[in-house]
Amino acid sequence: MYTTKLLLLTATAAGSLAATSALAQPNYAILAPGLPQSTVTTANGTFTYDGDTALHGAGATSPQNVVVRVLNCLGAPYKLGNGQPGQGGNAATTGSLSAKAPGVYAGTPTLTCNNTSPNVAFTGGASAYEVQPQTSPGYGFAAKFVGTGSGFGRKSWYYFTDVFDGGASANAVAHVFNPFNLVAGDNRWSHLQFALSDTPIAQSELNLYNTPGNAVSSAGPAIQFPLFVIPIAIAFDPTYGVNSSGQSLVFNFQYLGNFAGTSLKTLRLNAQAYCGIFNGDITNWNDPQLQAMNKKIALFDTVNDTAARWKSDGVPIRLVGRLDNSGNTDAFTRHLAAVCSQSSIYVPRTAGGANKYLDHAEALPYNSTQNGGVDYSTIRSDVSLKPSNNGNSSKLAGTTNAVSGDWFNGTKIVNINPGVANSGAPTGYTGSGLYTVTNGNVNLAKLIALAPDLVEADGTTVNGKIGYISADYIQPSVDAPGGLVGALLAVQGAVFVAPTFKNALTAFGSVLPPESDTTGAYKPGTDTRTVNLPGNGNGAATRANPIAWSDVLYQTGATLAQPSAGYPITGTDQFFGYTCYATPGNREAVAELLGTLLGQVKKDASGTAIAPGSFNGAVPANPGIVDQSNLGVVPKAWQVAIANTFLSNTGDANALGLWIQSELLPTVQTKKGVTTVTRPTGNTTVCGGLVGA
Repeated sequence: MYTTKLLLLTATAAGSLAATSALAQPNYAILAPGLPQSTVTTANGTFTYDGDTALHGAGATSPQNVVVRVLNCLGAPYKLGNGQPGQGGNAATTGSLSAKAPGVYAGTPTLTCNNTSPNVAFTGGASAYEVQPQTSPGYGFAAKFVGTGSGFGRKSWYYFTDVFDGGASANAVAHVFNPFNLVAGDNRWSHLQFALSDTPIAQSELNLYNTPGNAVSSAGPAIQFPLFVIPIAIAFDPTYGVNSSGQSLVFNFQYLGNFAGTSLKTLRLNAQAYCGIFNGDITNWNDPQLQAMNKKIALFDTVNDTAARWKSDGVPIRLVGRLDNSGNTDAFTRHLAAVCSQSSIYVPRTAGGANKYLDHAEALPYNSTQNGGVDYSTIRSDVSLKPSNNGNSSKLAGTTNAVSGDWFNGTKIVNINPGVANSGAPTGYTGSGLYTVTNGNVNLAKLIALAPDLVEADGTTVNGKIGYISADYIQPSVDAPGGLVGALLAVQGAVFVAPTFKNALTAFGSVLPPESDTTGAYKPGTDTRTVNLPGNGNGAATRANPIAWSDVLYQTGATLAQPSAGYPITGTDQFFGYTCYATPGNREAVAELLGTLLGQVKKDASGTAIAPGSFNGAVPANPGIVDQSNLGVVPKAWQVAIANTFLSNTGDANALGLWIQSELLPTVQTKKGVTTVTRPTGNTTVCGGLVGA
């Protein structure tokens, strides 16, 4: 039997939770997550468990690579599931699994996590390290994650059912698939144990969660809090074209950016410039404003390109962005709505022009009556870029259409309305100002780096694409696909900074969690910040309100929308979980994942200490496994508050009753055609009578 020391609460044999000291936690076994395939009937209805022996997660594509890498460090290795459409096929064949490079910590001791194939037993050895290996029947850690986009992840979470295409739920999303369903021996997932979203919870979504028959009826009160801090890069490919002789053309950038210790030549942009680019005013890379802030030197390749060609033709700017409901889009548009709305920063170059970004949303500015009536619902049913959302401004960043009919299916750009004038291609040498869109960050990175495809009169072929993307997809992140670089952005019009996790943490600043002192300790009733209350209306920020955990980040004077220091376009990735989990194994596995990321897991299954900084918080020379992906875990005070509130039943947080708990399955007996369900005694008040996640 494998044991570990956690600063977490132990699940007892009876399924209740022992209130032991968080500073002197005894060893205990990590039970394997998952349940046998079964159907349970309770007062809340009939519920089916899928029988898959792993935690299930889905959602944001920003942290998907590092999350799977961390999951593989904890236990049985699984590949990343890509649930996005675009691979072709149908519900029976669509979806893909991809391996992640092993997580490596080069400090002392050196830690190299496993990276073997799915469903292959752990074989041990220093090159295949696991915190909680599955070498003892019934024990160990396993989890699977499908990158689907933030909106889908939250939908799966609050409906508490299978919403992948082909699921029994009426809320299933067409053309979004779960590739783990195709693995031999795997059953369809009945629900998730956790979701990740770069977009915080909305009041309307919390209302859906709390609707009888949805998640609250099965898994108790909602849990949501920021877990990762994510810089959103303005990204491009430094190779902008190929001349008629087949020689690559590379931008002549003069400024060096410090990207986590790696120096890269890149572009400088102030708010005036990127507001102009993404509003469609600056339409060519030869624009004088771009040259002016980059040492007044022409940006063209002085060896393989010519000044005459650059002056006359340049490289048309081609905007690229996300089609799916994306938290990256939410963070990006939140910043542009705050900054580009200021007339002192953004002055439209065209008569009657205005800032298209009116508010933050998971979808770009859109209007189906403009530019040929674009409708993307045929690509996936949950998108907001469709006519029915024109009247729902809360789901759109603006009402002036900024989206073309061109989308990238993972292989090539196609138009959803051939023959209609809604292309994102330039007119001559002038960019259209309309986005070409795609699903997920993986495809977005491919689209930005797509081979030059716009042929000019002299035989030069150019690319010119620029877009926004989570900074773990740019150099030198271990997850970067290669080639993409992020621009240096001006903070408050002065210092230019790179999109790194350290600069994002600086932007996060000293904002405190709800009801916390500067250390993150619980201080009830002390928070005067105003946020939404679960029953609608406004009130003080409390830890009991899931919305408060993210809403406090956008209060006046402490906003991530327009930070006063650090990287200016910064967002957070939220963890969405449940209060009640179906067995001690599910609860312990969720706690193991969170506790490791928050620095609360101190030893592995063998009792060996895990080197501090292995996952996050290491010195720059030995970056942790999360840091290597250019993402950051929330600051220390937040780590303390999250662990104290949701992973522990000790101290002042005990009165909150927000810690995640275990709910045992009932005994089901059928005699002479009569089924009797007996619920175990000793369950908590919060989770009594619920089936759990």
